[in-house]
Amino acid sequence: MPLDYRNPDLGRASIPLIKLPAKSNSTYGSYQGMILTNPGGPGGSGIDEVQSFGVAYYQVCHLPIIYVL
Repeated sequence: MPLDYRNPDLGRASIPLIKLPAKSNSTYGSYQGMILTNPGGPGGSGIDEVQSFGVAYYQVCHLPIIYVL
């Protein structure tokens, strides 16, 4: 993508993406959508974060919600 659409000669930026495929035979049932993460940078690699913690994010997002009043 251009750094500046009005001045494309400034160069281009790349955005790295990674996909951690959902399991079709999950114990949580059928596919329920995706989880999008944004590490917020600057800092560590978002790619490394998904590779290291992607399964844990999935497990946390599928925990039953308990409301405490």
